[in-house]
Amino acid sequence: MFQTLVIIILALKHKTVVKAIKIDAKNRCIEIVDLGPQLSDIYQLLECNIMTVAYPQTAEPTSDVIYVDDEGLFKPLDKIPGAFFIDIYPAQPLFGHALIVGTDDEGGNADTTFTVEQISDMVQFLDEEELKLWQEHLTKPPQIFTF
Repeated sequence: MFQTLVIIILALKHKTVVKAIKIDAKNRCIEIVDLGPQLSDIYQLLECNIMTVAYPQTAEPTSDVIYVDDEGLFKPLDKIPGAFFIDIYPAQPLFGHALIVGTDDEGGNADTTFTVEQISDMVQFLDEEELKLWQEHLTKPPQIFTF
C-alpha cells in the first residue's frame, strides 16, 4: 500500500502529459495539444528529427520555452511546412512547427503559462515568397572583406 502511494505521489509530481501550444506553420493555426513525457512525443508534434530550444525574450520572466525543428531553416523549400515570426522571439523567423511549453524548477516540461489567444496575437506567418527570402538571407555564408 505504501509503495502504491509513493508511485501515485511521484506520478502527480511529474505529470506524464502537459498542455502545450502548437504553432502549426503548415496550416497556419495555433492550438492546445497534449505533450507526452518522451522526446519522441516532441519530435512527432514538430514533425522533425532534431529539435532545439528557443528562449522567449520577454519583459517579464517566463518559465516557458519554444521547441522548434533544429534543421528547419536548412531544409529544401518544399520540405519546410512554413515559417513565422513570434513577438517573444524577435531575432528571426522560426522555420517549421513550434511548441510552447512551460518548465518546472527541475527543467522538466510543465503546462504552458500562455494562452492560445496570447500566442495568436504574437504570431505572424510568412507567405511563400517571404519564407524563401528569409531562408536565402539566413543561410548565405557571411561575406569577408579584406583590405
